Amino acid sequence: MLSLARTAGTTQQNVSKKKKEKKFPVEWAYKVAQQYGLLTEWIMTGEGPKRLGEATPPRDQQEKNTGIIEEWVQDVREKEGHDGRIVMELSLQVPEFREWYKEKKSKSDGATVGSAQENVA
Repeated sequence: MLSLARTAGTTQQNVSKKKKEKKFPVEWAYKVAQQYGLLTEWIMTGEGPKRLGEATPPRDQQEKNTGIIEEWVQDVREKEGHDGRIVMELSLQVPEFREWYKEKKSKSDGATVGSAQENVA
């Protein structure tokens, strides 16, 4: 329990108290996961993969998910004639996409500006 207390950044007495209450704070699970390379969900539930990358969805499930996303994108493009709403929705809902899109846009803007300056010179 002392090792758990150290990892969780708490006291041994607090660990004992939570054990008696049959509680395991998610904050502790997160710290343990970080320390030992485990998934917080597995620590909290005992279900799913123990470590990131240990289990991947079956190939047919991956294809099914990809198909759904591609179908939605195609529907939006057909109805609206552009990707504006898709980009907006993803930017609002998915921080990783927002960062990726900003980086991609800055690179493409920089390339366009560079090309234009080269043409002028």
